[in-house]
Amino acid sequence: MKSAKNAKPGSAFFKKLEAVLKGGVSIVVKGSSDSSSDCIIANFLLKNAQNDGIYVNLSKPFYTLQSELIASNVDMLRLFFVNGTGRSILGQAAHNCVFIDDFRSIDQLSLCIDSLVSHGSFDFLYIDSLSELPAHNKKEDVEAFLKYLTDKIENNELKNVVLSTNKIKDANAFFLVSKDVKAVEL
Repeated sequence: MKSAKNAKPGSAFFKKLEAVLKGGVSIVVKGSSDSSSDCIIANFLLKNAQNDGIYVNLSKPFYTLQSELIASNVDMLRLFFVNGTGRSILGQAAHNCVFIDDFRSIDQLSLCIDSLVSHGSFDFLYIDSLSELPAHNKKEDVEAFLKYLTDKIENNELKNVVLSTNKIKDANAFFLVSKDVKAVEL
């Protein structure tokens, strides 16, 4: 797979995103842990959204992610973050980030997403590390969480839910939950 770092509008990378990320539930199989893919996806979603978005990160500290997004010119003011690493820097608070103690608690993650969606005006939800959930949760719990996300679309609470993973088997598990999922492998 080519790196997303040099992807430009009109490139094959962007055409794949445009074909899939048009609303509803989408899953992106990145094939690597290259953070530039996440930055490009976040920029793409923001460019195509009227309102702000929610970015859920389960794999790296918020301030590391923040630095990567800023370096890629992602509009940080239009994103609200849920960081599931439980790691924040002492004495520093982020006005646009909620730190949850343990991403392994799908219930805690669901409650956080519910609270944000019901109290804000968000067009999309992006989870950049879907692969983390099956590694720490029962299959039934992950499937229930994914069904919960599809319900957010069906109830018009969000226009777009995008899940990214580095593993094709995690993407395949999603199709058991919903037949309306669109997928792209980058």
